[in-house]
Amino acid sequence: MVIRFSAIEHSIFQMKAIKSLFQFYKEVQWKGIPVGFIWLLCVILLIIKQLFDPQNILDTQEYLNEAYRLFSVDVNSSKLTNYDKLYQIHRRTPLYPLLLLGGGYTAYLGLLIQVISTIYLPFGIGKLLSTFGINKGLKPITWVLFLISYPLLSYYTVMSVPEVISSALIVMLLNFRHDLWKITFILTMLIALKPVFVVLLPLFILFNFKKTPVWVWILPVGFIFFWMYRGKELLGIKTISSITITNPYDYNRKILLLQSHSSEQVDSIYISEFNQIQKFQSTSGVAKFMSRKVKESILNNPMEYLILHLRGTIITLFDPGRYDAMIFWKWEKSAGFMGVNDGNKKQERPIKEWIYMLFFSIINGLKNVFCIVGILYCRRFIPADLYWLLISILTIYLLSIGPVGSARYLIPVFGIMTFFGGWGYVAIRNRYVN
Repeated sequence: MVIRFSAIEHSIFQMKAIKSLFQFYKEVQWKGIPVGFIWLLCVILLIIKQLFDPQNILDTQEYLNEAYRLFSVDVNSSKLTNYDKLYQIHRRTPLYPLLLLGGGYTAYLGLLIQVISTIYLPFGIGKLLSTFGINKGLKPITWVLFLISYPLLSYYTVMSVPEVISSALIVMLLNFRHDLWKITFILTMLIALKPVFVVLLPLFILFNFKKTPVWVWILPVGFIFFWMYRGKELLGIKTISSITITNPYDYNRKILLLQSHSSEQVDSIYISEFNQIQKFQSTSGVAKFMSRKVKESILNNPMEYLILHLRGTIITLFDPGRYDAMIFWKWEKSAGFMGVNDGNKKQERPIKEWIYMLFFSIINGLKNVFCIVGILYCRRFIPADLYWLLISILTIYLLSIGPVGSARYLIPVFGIMTFFGGWGYVAIRNRYVN
């Protein structure tokens, strides 16, 4: 009898949640235009396009490879070289590969969770804003936030990448920040989704849960040690992901070398080092060699690298998602953002590409303005521990992006930026309208 009542109670809760969600989208309007439902229709059209003409980025294939190797990796009998192992084994944390595995090694289950995450995100942010009384009625602020924050999100929703899910989880974490059981599970899921979220653990301990029982941290910390142990067993190195070794070597260091060497010289350096790498007898030896080369290059040019690193963050804040758009819409590669990425300024760009880049760059600029104003304005109105927690997450995450900037990297903190954007809207409205 108790079980039956619990099931009925749970069903009633779900129905109320769905009704509340529907009401939210119904009220997202601007001058009578149903912005919320129009936006959902755009997502549906993009999903249909993806189902009939699927296009995905390189990362999608890596997650799929990890799904295949998740429970059946035999490193000793593998024909992979020690160098290849770093690029094909233990590349990704397990949550998104598990979604691909649950979908029969296809992207469909992952895409379903992404769509649910995207639908939840504006609702979750509105709920967080209403906690402080600035989004009462869900009318004046919501449509503004919708228009300036979510066009790119709808686009990435239908590509098989985990950033959209992680963005929804962060908003859930903030909404359930006083529920200890939910905190421990959401933190663990975030770390299992993207290794960068390991930083959330010390931040939550420092700013939000100084007196939280130790048991709350057992699950996320236990997962970190388990997955690093897996890395030690498979590759001989204690790492949560081999990407933390290969990406700085392949991208960060290469960009730094290109500042003082020609592309031919850089290629020659990497070919020479590749020949050295082939002589190593273990994967750990290859990893140590790569890490040492990265450190040497950065220590030899610290200020130059710092400028490149910060430039990558700025590019991420304004990037219109150019590379992934070229893949998704099957555009031919052109001169890149602002026409300088490949050094070919004379190369022509199709008009549709100009329109796309200009539109989304302006939207990103507006979002950044609202966010900065909100950060300065809301300090007096929200608890200090929550304020500094959000600032710390946003700052550390943006600074961790590195020299290679991309709009996709910004999606996990879209929720935090939109929360501050809501306060920015209030500040601007109060200053210039009222």
